[in-house]
Amino acid sequence: GWTASSRLKTSRTPTCHLMRPNIAKSTPGLPTGKAAGGSTRYQDAAMTAVFAKLVFPALALEVLEIPQDGVAAVVYAGQRVVEANTQALANGLYPGMTLSLAHSLCPSVHTQVQRPDLERQWLHHWAHWAYRYSDQVAIQHGGLCLEIAASQRLFGEVSRILEQLKATHRQVQRPIRIASGLSPEMAALFLAEDLCPDPNDYWQTLQASPVRALPIEAAQHTRMQRMGLVTIGDLLALPQRDRLRRFPKELDTLLHALTGQQLRPLNWFKPPPVFQRTLAFDPGLVTQEM
Repeated sequence: GWTASSRLKTSRTPTCHLMRPNIAKSTPGLPTGKAAGGSTRYQDAAMTAVFAKLVFPALALEVLEIPQDGVAAVVYAGQRVVEANTQALANGLYPGMTLSLAHSLCPSVHTQVQRPDLERQWLHHWAHWAYRYSDQVAIQHGGLCLEIAASQRLFGEVSRILEQLKATHRQVQRPIRIASGLSPEMAALFLAEDLCPDPNDYWQTLQASPVRALPIEAAQHTRMQRMGLVTIGDLLALPQRDRLRRFPKELDTLLHALTGQQLRPLNWFKPPPVFQRTLAFDPGLVTQEM
C-alpha cells in the first residue's frame, strides 16, 4: 500500500466585478456601509459579492437512511413532525403537525427521532465538497452558503456555477433547492419564495418580492399591511427616518443586510490543514502485457 500526505493551500481567484444597481442612490435611507465588525474583506466585497444558498429539503430523512418511497415515514423532534417522506405526504402527513395527529391519520407510519448530530456531520462532508467551488463556504441553517463571485473566472457565470452545484446532487436524486443573491439574506429570501433570478434581475426581483417574505414578527407584518406596504420595494421607498419611527431598528438592520449594504459576518468553514489518505492494494501490484 501507499500513503500520501499533503497540505492544502488556499488560493483566491481575483474578484470578478458584478454589474448591479447602485442601491445607495436608488434606495432612500440605505447609504453604502461597511460590514459588521469593520471587516476589510466585506468592505471590498460589498458591491461585488454573490452568495449561493443551498438547502437540502430531505436532509433529516437522508441522514437516517429513510427512503422516499415504500413505507410511510416521518422524522420528529419535540413531538412534532420535522420531515415526511413521499409516502407519508401522500397519507396527509406534513411537517409541523403533532406526532399524535400523524399516528391518528396513518397508524402504520414509521417514526424516527431527528438526529441533528448526523445532519451536522453530513453538512460538514458537503462543505468539503463545496470548497472546490469557493474558498468561502459556510454551514448555515441546515444548508450551505457559498460566496461565488470570485469563482466565475474558473467556473463561468453565476447561472453556470449554480447548475454545477445542483448537478452532483441530481445524479443521486437528492432533493436540493438553490438560489443566489448579493447577500446571504437576499439569497435566503429568494429561496423562501422559490425564486432563482439572474444576477441582472436581483434588484428588480427583490423590490417585487412581498413584505410577507421578510423574517420579522407578525406585529410588524400587520403594521405594514395597514400602511399599504405590499412589496419590499414599497418598504424601501420609505425615507429611513419614517421607517425608524414606525418600526424597530432591527428592521433597518435587516434591510441593510438584505440589500447587501452591510454584510453580516459568517463563520467560514475551514478544512483540515493536513489530509491523509491510504490506498491498500491487497492482491499486490500486477503488470499485465496487452
